[in-house]
Amino acid sequence: MENKTRADSYFHFKQFSVRQNMAAMKVGVDSIVLGAWAPLDGCDHILDVGCGTGILSLQLAQRFSAAKITGVEIDVPTGEEAFFNVTQSPWSDRINVVTEDVRKFARSTGNRFDGIICNPPYFSSGILPGYKQRKVARHQVSLNLQELLRCAALVLDPWGLMCLILPAGVFQDFERLAGEFGFFIQRTLRIHPKAGKPANRICSLWGMI
Repeated sequence: MENKTRADSYFHFKQFSVRQNMAAMKVGVDSIVLGAWAPLDGCDHILDVGCGTGILSLQLAQRFSAAKITGVEIDVPTGEEAFFNVTQSPWSDRINVVTEDVRKFARSTGNRFDGIICNPPYFSSGILPGYKQRKVARHQVSLNLQELLRCAALVLDPWGLMCLILPAGVFQDFERLAGEFGFFIQRTLRIHPKAGKPANRICSLWGMI
């Protein structure tokens, strides 16, 4: 993959490109690692929560040829960009982008999913970024981890799987919350920024009890 286009407006992969000039958050290492690792083999209907530019939906569509994916994005300009990226990809017939608050979506959709993927908001405290899109994308302003779990519990099949990436410092609290919603951990991938350094990100796979 490479990112050489003027003003970082596109991020290029071998089989698709992601336009990101309107997106609140640009393509980052976390999403690339999560999309490449996510062990959602065999999942037929996958929900991408907070799909952003559509990067995770596109990665999963590329990896799993039978999967149908629904990406939900609350920010309208970012959702429009995700829709553009999907329509330009080879998998537009298998990805649907919905511009809506995932909490509303979870309550109203009649669909169930056997897979969920999410690169969730990380920061619950500290100085907020300077404009609203980044506040929503990076902070737990519109969707905190408890609400994410509540939404997942509403739409995930009993045998379904949930996959996400979190900072190592948040993971323990999330594990406790997940247990309260009936989720148990199945697999983890710890990401170390450098050899000899502690993990700073954890990818995790969850099932329901």
